Amino acid sequence: MKYLLLFLCLTAFSSVAVIDNNCKDLHSGTAIAMTDTMSATLNIDKNTIAKEETKTELIFNEPVSDILSEQYALEVLKNAQSEKIPKVKEIFSQYNARNLIIKFTFKDINNKEDIFLVSAIANDYECDVNFNGFITVKREF
Repeated sequence: MKYLLLFLCLTAFSSVAVIDNNCKDLHSGTAIAMTDTMSATLNIDKNTIAKEETKTELIFNEPVSDILSEQYALEVLKNAQSEKIPKVKEIFSQYNARNLIIKFTFKDINNKEDIFLVSAIANDYECDVNFNGFITVKREF
């Protein structure tokens, strides 16, 4: 019985640690989505980013509520039939889904700094269930 309890405790804490360590990493799906968005919408050349200078910080790691998963399902489906909503809603809520807010601090090769707050849905298996968008905090390049 005590081994079962020990196993449950270790697995409960490990899922949060995986999300924290992996999803804020510069090579994660969340970071890749952010750099792609920076390139496409802000016209930032990815080759000018000093990757070794990039810093990340997990600000929030909240469970995805039923109403939040429904909100994202409705946004994705916009004009689709309502019978598809439960299926898409499930995508945003399964496998210990978490709403992450990650602070990305990018520096370019001229030591100028851009700071963004990124919102993403992650779960126990992937960091890029949904890239929700970003807020620009500081922009120098």
